[in-house]
Amino acid sequence: MGTEIQPPILEKTTELIDLLVAATDNDSSTVVSRLLAEHREVGSGVRQALQLLKIAPFQWSNELGAFYDSTDAFLFESIIWNRSPLKNAMRTWIAKRIDICFDRQVRILCFGDGPGFDSLYFAALGHQVDYLEVSSKSLSFAKRLFAKEGREIKVIEKIDQIGSECYDVVLVLDVLEHLPNPESCIAILAKSLRPQGYLFSHAPFWLLTPSVPTHLKSNLRYSGDIRHLYAPFGLRAFDARAFWNPIQLQRVVGPEKPRRSPGAILRIWIGGYLLFWARIWNAPHSAAVRYLFTSRSIPWSQLEVLETVDGPSIVDGTQSEAISTGT
Repeated sequence: MGTEIQPPILEKTTELIDLLVAATDNDSSTVVSRLLAEHREVGSGVRQALQLLKIAPFQWSNELGAFYDSTDAFLFESIIWNRSPLKNAMRTWIAKRIDICFDRQVRILCFGDGPGFDSLYFAALGHQVDYLEVSSKSLSFAKRLFAKEGREIKVIEKIDQIGSECYDVVLVLDVLEHLPNPESCIAILAKSLRPQGYLFSHAPFWLLTPSVPTHLKSNLRYSGDIRHLYAPFGLRAFDARAFWNPIQLQRVVGPEKPRRSPGAILRIWIGGYLLFWARIWNAPHSAAVRYLFTSRSIPWSQLEVLETVDGPSIVDGTQSEAISTGT
């Protein structure tokens, strides 16, 4: 069922720009310039916005919490990430794993799905999807996206609205590394899974570089860790891609252990070992991710044409506070 393609809207540049204009109140030329800035240096918008607001990187604060809700910088960053072959491969692998583990359509929670592209992808595959996001700008964009694409995706706006034992699959991708208490989040998500259901997690706790200043240093201890972050809530490692991009965990009720293939056991073990040592020295991991991201980057020629036609609205690397934060 799953194929390594991205949601079609990500190839419809003008329609994507229109959605961003409506969700962020930026004009089209500003949207084009900001998308290109992210395309050329992913993470630059969030970094610049934090610097302008004088919010300390890599540590939790009330100001950072408010920033998550009010900024639209993550929205632009997420669009670039969702266009990347790395994210497309992750989505595809999850879709194939769902096909293997189930012989039916399933109910999925996409937790912290930002612009909603994962929700849209799995809904297009025929699954019943619930979407949850706390950022008001991303939520606004996602609602418009679902309506435009004609997909019946349930939008959940508060964590306490998540039901118990109602999902076959939960996705929490690129979320946990931002949270001040990832364990409390996993506790809620594990409880929402039906027995023998699966949680897919991607959380680069080790990635603490200037391009990702909202990853929390306090979470570094979770890199490569299953025993403390997942196991206390009945989640057992079932399979994984390299570097746990992502890792698949099963909610096991009772003493029975997941039935894993030798290859899955090896992938889980090697990934955990490498991610554990990334707590101490992450330079090789950072270099590998940077190479994979840039070497397989998808050109965005249509966006560059629009910039040439409309003219850039950002003339240097220091965007105005209004543009960077979406206020």
